[in-house]
Amino acid sequence: MKINNVYNTSFYGCVLCNQFGNEFERLNKSWNVSMRKMLHLPFNAHRYFSEPISGTKHIIFKLYKRFLNFTRKLESCSKPVVKNLFRIVQDDCRTTTDQNLRRLMLNARKSYIAAPENSDWRFNIVNELIQCKFGELRVPNFDVNELYEIVNTVSTS
Repeated sequence: MKINNVYNTSFYGCVLCNQFGNEFERLNKSWNVSMRKMLHLPFNAHRYFSEPISGTKHIIFKLYKRFLNFTRKLESCSKPVVKNLFRIVQDDCRTTTDQNLRRLMLNARKSYIAAPENSDWRFNIVNELIQCKFGELRVPNFDVNELYEIVNTVSTS
């Protein structure tokens, strides 16, 4: 996970892009797929499994946080030109920055990747069974295929 976070999540300049466009949607989907592959989860596993099992935040939240930090820095910049330009851009709905801010405010109350209530047991079971696949843990009287079927059932239902 650390290597993936270092080498695959740079996204230099992402704060200037439309965070709700097709490109970001494709990025979101490809990140979900790569997390499933790295965690050895089935292709149709729910996306809310990626955070608790990997121990990292979803990439979409990281990008939103970068964007909000960027706007805070612009807003508190000591240079009057930068502050004034940000105020103009912030209030003009034709700009990407304003569109991102408005969409973030509208989506602030929605949970993007919400796990169902009382699903901690699912995360614990899947996490332990993944450890079995890597040989870190053994479950007597179960072979690898049976454990994979359990992971598949728990993570997709």
